Amino acid sequence: TDTVSTHSGPHQPTMEDVGQYYGLTAYTVTIAYPTTSPIFLGMTCRDHCRVYGINIDGVSSYIGNFEGTNGINFTQPLPPFVKVTIVVSNVGRKNFWIESQLTPTLFNKGIIGAITINGVTALSSTVNTLPMEWGQVSRVWSADQQLIVGCGCFHRGTMIADILAHPSGGTMLDMRAWQKGIVFVNGNTLGRFWTTSSPQRSMFVPPSYIKEGHNDVVVFEEGICTSQDAPPLFASSKNYNIY
Repeated sequence: TDTVSTHSGPHQPTMEDVGQYYGLTAYTVTIAYPTTSPIFLGMTCRDHCRVYGINIDGVSSYIGNFEGTNGINFTQPLPPFVKVTIVVSNVGRKNFWIESQLTPTLFNKGIIGAITINGVTALSSTVNTLPMEWGQVSRVWSADQQLIVGCGCFHRGTMIADILAHPSGGTMLDMRAWQKGIVFVNGNTLGRFWTTSSPQRSMFVPPSYIKEGHNDVVVFEEGICTSQDAPPLFASSKNYNIY
């Protein structure tokens, strides 16, 4: 992560409060009295939250996702979770300059206000900023390297191009088997994909990003966290985006 900070107080810092304006921000809070009872995790999230539980052995499990003010209910496993991490993704802005000039707090991203666990406000948290810039990604892109415990993985592969024999105007990466994340080719950010909730199914790789021979492809996937579960990634001339 670019920065890791400890926060104290009833209100969580937004992305803007920690100097971040895009990417992901992860908030980790402790469950003060872990039991086997059902838990309701309450908060206001902008824009999309993925929630992970971490047990006493440091093993994490995906709990679920939500948006807005819905919060999330879950039943404690055995051994119970002692911490939860909420990874918040900023899915975009309509017009950042206009938003920032009007009422900035109405357009902040991240967790807005407090995190509550069965109605009790969490008074401390650890906040990780994940802007997902290549400078950050290049430090941790090795296969299965996790940014933070259990919350998304990098998957690295190689695309071989024979430009001399087959000149092209670029290619498409077929992301239909993946879930939600970001793609990089040779250190260049292609963009984000979210195959279950957006029309983005293919990522265009322009010819200027492709070199003769081996090309590095790095995928940050929020939902698939082991190399055994990573689906294949194909280059294709076909565009699977939905218009």
